[in-house]
Amino acid sequence: MNKEKLIRFIIMYIIVLAILLAVQYFFLDQVNVLNSLFMPAVVAFLSLAVRSNVKKDA
Repeated sequence: MNKEKLIRFIIMYIIVLAILLAVQYFFLDQVNVLNSLFMPAVVAFLSLAVRSNVKKDA
């Protein structure tokens, strides 16, 4: 991965982690740490893969 993709991956991970923690805290009254750490990585990786496969019109 180049530097731009790595930065995008980290930002996406942090955003999804914050959303998951907020949803778990407010609606479930508990935080599942393993799920909170694993799911943002999956979402960020899939988002990065989808965004890199989209061809840009020149």
